[in-house]
Amino acid sequence: KTFEYWFKGINVEEPRIIIEAENSISQEFTSSGKILKEVKAKGLIKIYNAYSTSPRTLVEKTRFVSADGKLFRTAKNITLPGGYYEKGKLVPGTIDVEVLADESGTSYNIGPSTFSIPGFVGTAMYTSIYGKSFSAMEGGFREELPQVTEEDLDSAKKVMTERVLSESFSALEKKIDQDTIFQKELVTK
Repeated sequence: KTFEYWFKGINVEEPRIIIEAENSISQEFTSSGKILKEVKAKGLIKIYNAYSTSPRTLVEKTRFVSADGKLFRTAKNITLPGGYYEKGKLVPGTIDVEVLADESGTSYNIGPSTFSIPGFVGTAMYTSIYGKSFSAMEGGFREELPQVTEEDLDSAKKVMTERVLSESFSALEKKIDQDTIFQKELVTK
């Protein structure tokens, strides 16, 4: 019975024709979601120990404040070399250290500066252990950016499926002559 139904209405003297069409489409969609992207500025400072010939340990997240009041922190514990005497004068021990801004945003993208350690305020170390940067702190960023949501993807998939089917049917119809009957329900996807 299935066989009879399948061929019902087809003239068996004429062969069946298989027509293929390929189609590629693309379309841009606008995302509806938002995400806040935050990045903290970072850079290198040279830390000076003009306080003594003994090494000093600075703990992870030691605070350094720039000349314009921007707070940066070390990412790990630092052993700051002690200074040494040359011709009767103390030459500071130094180490280059990467620091990270305390907050995100472009306001922390600052040029070269001097840095103090607020934890040493009121002691002789405040003016003897300090930092200097010789290049800019960079990479600070804070901005709301578009983000694709699950609903955006579902909507785009629906639009693209309908569009590709419509355009594919049109492409198939253009390939057949007027005497041929095009049955959309027989099209495989």
